[in-house]
Amino acid sequence: MEVQKCLEGLSKCLGREVIIYSITLDPEKDTPAVLKKYAKSHGAKWTFLTGKPEDIKKLRRALGLANSDSKKDSDRKNHTALIQIRNESTGKKTAISVLAHPQRILDMIERVCPPTYPKE
Repeated sequence: MEVQKCLEGLSKCLGREVIIYSITLDPEKDTPAVLKKYAKSHGAKWTFLTGKPEDIKKLRRALGLANSDSKKDSDRKNHTALIQIRNESTGKKTAISVLAHPQRILDMIERVCPPTYPKE
């Protein structure tokens, strides 16, 4: 129930104040069609990114989501497993583990990007 309430809170600003991107670690297998099917089957309401392997590497490095050791980074088991939270207008940013409790993730989002919707 607590997780559901958290997700409802996030959904109020999803697509307006909060935009979520999932970046593939396997762009050769994760084609746009595969990711579209995955998103639909899981009810995901965010954007899944794929592309040329070298472009994905550049994007992950630019966002600080790549391991600084390129040999380690090439092994998908070593990926950062982080959610990056950024507020473009203030420059605030933070990161949290993808395994964190959903309420903690929502709390971090609200710290970096305070909601404009009325709290209930």
